[in-house]
Amino acid sequence: MFYVLGRQYKAIKIIPKLKSLRTLVRVAAFTEEYIDLAWDSAWNDFKDGMQFFCARGASCEAIITRNRDDFANSSLPVLHLCFFEQIISVHRSRL
Repeated sequence: MFYVLGRQYKAIKIIPKLKSLRTLVRVAAFTEEYIDLAWDSAWNDFKDGMQFFCARGASCEAIITRNRDDFANSSLPVLHLCFFEQIISVHRSRL
């Protein structure tokens, strides 16, 4: 998320927003097991494989990304970042 937002905003603006977001989402662990699974998998992009195995291992409900096509073979639902931002906006309005 920091990487994506960092293309448009300075870190001083991003960090408070990410801290707020962190109260609504879980962060999946990055482990040696998931690295090995990604290396040995059919994923074309190691990074995408890592995201998938981390999410699956953490029993996440979905993967959030800018490029849904990268996860066409995912067994988890894949949400575009814009859709996720809409969900967060609705959730915040209910707080």
